[in-house]
Amino acid sequence: PEKGIELLGPIEAPIFLLRGKYRYRLLLKGGSRIQLNAFTKKLLKIFPPPSDIKLVIDVDPYTFVWFTHSPYIFLIITLFDA
Repeated sequence: PEKGIELLGPIEAPIFLLRGKYRYRLLLKGGSRIQLNAFTKKLLKIFPPPSDIKLVIDVDPYTFVWFTHSPYIFLIITLFDA
């Protein structure tokens, strides 16, 4: 997508079906929080989610705690039907 940022996914969320809602995840991987935040804002401005899709952004994903020794910073975008 942008130099220094890697977009992984979409994939099914670990708990794919929750309270009757299907969930998918996108993982953004980059070298700086500022760069990831700016990219995410630009991405959502260009491609806003439809009104029937709820979007949750996790800027400090606990699920990726095993990457703490990695030089990368992660951001998770979870999409599910509203």
